[in-house]
Amino acid sequence: MVKKSVFQHAALRSNLVTQPQLDESLEILRAKESASVDVVISDDELAEHLVYSGIVSQYQAEQLKTGRTKFNLGPYIISDWVGQGGMGQVFKCVHEVLGRESAIKVLPLDKTTDYAISNFHREIKLQAKMDHPNLVRAFDAGKDGQVHFLVTEYVPGRDLRRLIR
Repeated sequence: MVKKSVFQHAALRSNLVTQPQLDESLEILRAKESASVDVVISDDELAEHLVYSGIVSQYQAEQLKTGRTKFNLGPYIISDWVGQGGMGQVFKCVHEVLGRESAIKVLPLDKTTDYAISNFHREIKLQAKMDHPNLVRAFDAGKDGQVHFLVTEYVPGRDLRRLIR
């Protein structure tokens, strides 16, 4: 029996990939190569197949290759990196129950001083008060462990900073 790679272990621990999905993917890849069960399928091949099958996103696959296993903040599953702002990073996410695509702004752990947390919470409260068709709406905010986050509408496209350059 072939040992699981770091990527395979990470994929299973992340809960993005189930054991049956992993087994089926490996079976399909081995069948394509007419290979026996003992043939090792590379992590790159497996990741590409999982992305192609819609099981994980390209971003998630790249993160799994590094051994990362945490893709959720509360009920939100992070699916892609969107950008970086002055106070944190922004990711695309999906609510695990509602299936709604949103953006999630995360205050990085290395910026979690009392002052930064206070500013982040002030930003959250201000954004929650705003209601205008031309502004991104805040849906939710919270804390998962030590990670503070703000969930907003996801608006695809370029950010304002790039547009005005």
